[in-house]
Amino acid sequence: MQLVPRDPAMRAVHEATYLGFRGRLEDMICEALRAAGRPTQSSRALAIAGNALLDGLWIEAGALPDHFAPGELKSIAINAFSRLLELELPEG
Repeated sequence: MQLVPRDPAMRAVHEATYLGFRGRLEDMICEALRAAGRPTQSSRALAIAGNALLDGLWIEAGALPDHFAPGELKSIAINAFSRLLELELPEG
């Protein structure tokens, strides 16, 4: 991450992958909100927050993998997204 602001190649790769994933996440959020009969205006902000949530869990899982039970981080992510979106999301 330290190279992204200084290295044009790293910035281009990060920008493409970040925006691509965030766009897919926003599409899924819009779909979930529509299915619940909710407005989708906040989907961009929710995708940014959701991506940050997943990034944080990914960093911790990589840094201390032995400190999490199997499936624990997945469960945390789903529960956090349920709260973020104010929707009941299935865990499976």
